[in-house]
Order: sequence, then structure tokens, then C-alpha cells
Amino acid sequence: MVPVFSYIFLRGSCSSCGEKIGRENFYIEVLTSLLALLVFIRYKISLEALIIIFIVIVASFIGALDYKTGYIYNLDLFILLFFVIIYKIFISGGVLASIKFSLAMGLIFFLLYYFTGMMGLGDVYYAFIMGLVANNLFDAFLLFRDSFIIAGIVSLILLLLKKKTLKDSISFGPFMTTAIIIFFICR
Repeated sequence: MVPVFSYIFLRGSCSSCGEKIGRENFYIEVLTSLLALLVFIRYKISLEALIIIFIVIVASFIGALDYKTGYIYNLDLFILLFFVIIYKIFISGGVLASIKFSLAMGLIFFLLYYFTGMMGLGDVYYAFIMGLVANNLFDAFLLFRDSFIIAGIVSLILLLLKKKTLKDSISFGPFMTTAIIIFFICR
């Protein structure tokens, strides 16, 4: 029941039924462990570090699941919202100052969803939560900008490698996840 090590010692199989566990689960476990370590290095052992680790882990799972399935589940978003609100209340000084950024980012993504169909409704809700992470207009701009720049770079690479065409869709959740992780670890 210890992430990463259990996968290695059990050779990628379930301990109770013996069925193979996909490698992507192992990669997610390694990634979230490394991210947790980076958060501890950045914030030391503190309540802030613990809450940020929860945010980063839940966001990582949302991004990975969106990448794999093209869907963002509402329950995952509610869990992330819970931890972001806890962070805003106990660490960052309150939720009210960030609501305007949350509404603005949610509105922008809703307009993209409604008029272009380029985003899913899960992306709209995720953008709302991403806006709530911001403490000021500059933070909101960085989160928004980073998600689109990362999406553009990855899309360009996939096009150049001929893994995707201009007609293919790419999940946007992983890019919002990456922007949130960069925000908390590198800000």
C-alpha cells in the first residue's frame, strides 16, 4: 500500500487479484511524489505545504484523467475546490478577493466553450477554480497565460511529430494543471 514501491515490489500487479496495473498509474505516482517533494523543499514542513500538496495531487489526477479520457469529473473538481478554499481561508487570507478572478476566468472559458466549442464544460469549471487560486490580477494573468502557452507548445510539438493533426482535439485540463503546479512551486 506504499505508492511507487508497491508497484515495483508487486511487479505492476494487484496484490489481491494479481491483475496487471497500467504503467501510467506508476508514472502518476512517481510524478506526484516528486511534486510533493518539490513543495516540501519550497515551503518546508508546514500546514501551507500540506494543503498545497493536496491541491497539486488532486490537480495532477484531474489533468492525467482528462488527458486519458477527455473528461473532467465534477467530484474531482469539488475536491480540488475544497482544498483551494481551505488554502485561501487559512493561508492566503480569504476567498473574497479571488472571486472576481475566478468569475472572470470562468467567463472567458465559458465564452470559448459556448461560441467555439473548443473547450468542454469541465474546462470551464476547472478554469473557475484556477482563477480562485489567484491572489491578484497578475497571478490570474500568469495562470491563464501559462496554460495557453504550454498548450500551444505541446500542440506544436505534437503537430510536428505528426502525432496529431489540426482536426484532432487535445484535452486542455493537463495544461491548466501544469499552470497551477508552476504557480505553486515556482511563484
